Amino acid sequence: QIYDQTLFLVQSKGTGHSRACVVYPILCGVHGFAFGILYSPAQALMFGMNFEQTLAWIAAGIPFDLIHGVSNLVVGALVYPLSELLRRLTKRIA
Repeated sequence: QIYDQTLFLVQSKGTGHSRACVVYPILCGVHGFAFGILYSPAQALMFGMNFEQTLAWIAAGIPFDLIHGVSNLVVGALVYPLSELLRRLTKRIA
C-alpha cells in the first residue's frame, strides 16, 4: 500500500509508467546513500566522538553508503515491474 501511494505521488497523467520507472529507483538510491550520511553523526554522538572523529566516521562509511545506494537503486528498479506482474496474476486468479 505504501508503494501504491508513492507511485501515486510520482505518476502524472500520460507519463505515469515511464516516469515512475525512473523516479522511484532514483529515490530509493538517494535514500540508501543519504541514510548513512545522516545516521553517522547521530551514531558518532552516541559513541562520544569529537568533530574530527565524526568526520572520519562519515568518511569511513562512504563506501558502504555507495553500495547501499546502488543496491537500493537496483531493487527499486525491480519493484515496479514485479508489482505489475503481481497485479496481472491477481487479475487472472480472481
